[in-house]
Amino acid sequence: MKNCIYFIPGRHAKLTSSLGNAICEFGFSIMGRELIDDFMQLRISKQVILIQEDLEEYFWHKDAKLIAYSYGGYLLLHALASMKAFPGKILLIAPVLGMSKRKANALMSRPPWAMKLLEYSQNSTFPPLDLEVHTGQEDSGCDPELANTIVQSIDGAKLFIVAGEGHNLDKVYVSSVLKKFLETNDSLKV
Repeated sequence: MKNCIYFIPGRHAKLTSSLGNAICEFGFSIMGRELIDDFMQLRISKQVILIQEDLEEYFWHKDAKLIAYSYGGYLLLHALASMKAFPGKILLIAPVLGMSKRKANALMSRPPWAMKLLEYSQNSTFPPLDLEVHTGQEDSGCDPELANTIVQSIDGAKLFIVAGEGHNLDKVYVSSVLKKFLETNDSLKV
């Protein structure tokens, strides 16, 4: 396949979610993991291993691009945290990153391994990553404070906080981010 992007949508979503369709509208095909049915019934450790295997087999080169949304970003970041530095580029849109630092939102976002990404951050064990994280200032699923702490600990990572936005970022904003991220893509043959 040419122009293929590895994509992981949010929880209970297929690759053909709105973000997946938006990627395809830019002329790219997508491959990845749908967060539905059998995959979601697996333990998180097995989900992470399967994502790592996908990356190593099909996307481990400098021209590869990875995109994930919400809980898909959470799984992707866990997969990348225990691997060598990924040679391609990564875009996370409103990723879940663990338990919110904001007390009011702490119970809204408590995924399995809720403190693990923060621990990687505090222990400086993330590999360097060419990573962009985009989240809303009012996002209850991707706490901007937590995002800042984690992103600052990753060499090569950049954080963009969108004022006045929540978890579902404005479609025009997301489209412009996707366009910029995808326009430098060289053909990826899988």
